[in-house]
Amino acid sequence: MLNRRILRVKAMQSLYAFHQMKEANREVVRNLLVESYLPDLNVDELPDKEKLEQEKEEALGVFDAFFKNTNNKASESVSEEILKNVNKHLSKFHEMVSKDEGVARKHMMQELDKILYHYLKLLLLGKEFAKLDKKDLVKSASKKYIVIKSKNNLHKNPYILAFDQFKTFDLEVIKKNVSWEKDEEELKSWYKELKKNDELFQEYQNLDEPTDEQNFEIVLYLLKNVPFKKENIKLFMEGEDLHWSENKAIIKSLLNKTVKSFDPSNDEKYTLMEINKNHEDDIPFFKLLYSETIQRDKEFEETIAQKAKNWEVDRMATLDKIILKMALTEMINFPSIPTKVSINEYIELSKNYSTPKSKQFINGVLDVLAEELATEGVIKKSGRGLIDNK
Repeated sequence: MLNRRILRVKAMQSLYAFHQMKEANREVVRNLLVESYLPDLNVDELPDKEKLEQEKEEALGVFDAFFKNTNNKASESVSEEILKNVNKHLSKFHEMVSKDEGVARKHMMQELDKILYHYLKLLLLGKEFAKLDKKDLVKSASKKYIVIKSKNNLHKNPYILAFDQFKTFDLEVIKKNVSWEKDEEELKSWYKELKKNDELFQEYQNLDEPTDEQNFEIVLYLLKNVPFKKENIKLFMEGEDLHWSENKAIIKSLLNKTVKSFDPSNDEKYTLMEINKNHEDDIPFFKLLYSETIQRDKEFEETIAQKAKNWEVDRMATLDKIILKMALTEMINFPSIPTKVSINEYIELSKNYSTPKSKQFINGVLDVLAEELATEGVIKKSGRGLIDNK
């Protein structure tokens, strides 16, 4: 199941991607500003190169000062024409950033859909292997000379046949356009690999009459173990999902719970697991964590700079700054989440995704910030969040 730790990871990844896009936009617009002071070779009168060079340097000084959050005294002496040109380029920058913020937010939500998509796709795997099993049986039966004949039990496995009655699953598969059709060759190679080298699969296939328990266990094995342990399938999934290393644990849990939900008394036999049981609370948390961290970026940058006295903000690891800003957003905006819970969660993020020294740094800065902001009344906790800071 999705939990808030995973949502924090997804938000962090999208915020990092947005930061990278923002920096790229800054460089693009800075180059455009430089180009605006190149000599115009199409005019009759030769341009004053020294004057253009001076104007360019003054313009770049104003432009760069904007991003350093410093007062640029030089801007007081530059001409209105230069200021107007710089502001025009800054407007272009903000326009690009606004567009990319929406792109990053959309991608963040798509990451959740991707988890659902791959859960459904891997849930189909049993049926797909059963189809290949039946084709293999027909093909074997057509041969005149067969030395060893497998019983090919998979295609008649009652736990796989029960998926034909799983209408909720079918509707989701159609709605999300989930299919193995384009990956038919991979499926065939995986089935052949199972048939040739997997002792557990071979043993099951050659049983005269599999017991109910054996039928159940092979389906659980094919859905819960095979996609995550067979190297060729692992590589395929990593190619399909950039964040497979963190998503696979959620999907494996969903597959396990789906197979174990089998109930012969139910019309559908299986229950399709929800990706997120607390959708109504967690999705607003997810969206607000992302949007507020962006909205208050400059404010939090200054707050961090004031408290992290022994660290230059510009030299901090980008991911550390993002983690600190997310933590501030969470502590300030979600009164029901205890401050210690938030701090511990972001320390975990720093351990898993940032530099070796980040854990100690994040811990130290957040402890100071939490105490001071709580004293100032900026952080206010209520309900469960009151079980808190001591």
